[in-house]
Amino acid sequence: MPILFTRYSAGYSSRPEGVSTLDKFKPNGRLQAQPGGVPIKTARYGVRMLRAGYLYLRIERRGLLEWEGYAVHPHGCLRQFWVMKPEAAEAKIACERGARQANNSLIWIKDAKNVKSLWYAFHPDPIDPQHLKREIEPNPAKYMQRFDVAGWQVGSTSQADSLEPAQLDKQVLGFAALSDEQVQRVGNEQCFGPMGMTPQQCVDAMTLHGSPQRRKRPSPTQSIAYQRRA
Repeated sequence: MPILFTRYSAGYSSRPEGVSTLDKFKPNGRLQAQPGGVPIKTARYGVRMLRAGYLYLRIERRGLLEWEGYAVHPHGCLRQFWVMKPEAAEAKIACERGARQANNSLIWIKDAKNVKSLWYAFHPDPIDPQHLKREIEPNPAKYMQRFDVAGWQVGSTSQADSLEPAQLDKQVLGFAALSDEQVQRVGNEQCFGPMGMTPQQCVDAMTLHGSPQRRKRPSPTQSIAYQRRA
């Protein structure tokens, strides 16, 4: 089963029209209006693609526990690495354009119906392997968030902090920016642009690939779980 992990974020604009645009993307439904119960005044909460960093999954399946680690590229692409050797983690973007590159933003959970539990956490830096095994592994609820993979597989899609595919361009700023120039503009005003890039990375991407308006990401057509992280 494919999963696209996203994140809560805080966005700001000095322009009234920018604030109005951000207001349209306030988390609602099964998403937290105030993530962590923290209120903000001048900024607006929203849901964004993952920024550069490291995503960790703790998966229990058929009585076995395993870890998966993914280095996150600023463009949102993921590259798996061995969690016991974090120095080898390297984020790369796919050279091929189109659907295959978009799929590199997804994590594919094998044998989903037999997954007893899936815990996940994002960190800006690699986690020390000893800390991961000794502290986080036996205490996942203290450090990680949980997603019911097997439940989603059989139709339990009303889970907290999750979205279905049809909601992406209505709730996730980066996807809405693909077809809306106003959203694109306010996204580029943030510390991390629409696809998780910094302003300088946006400039570099324009130089290498052309204007962002022409860069397309295929619309999802599969039954995909979209899970948000804090």
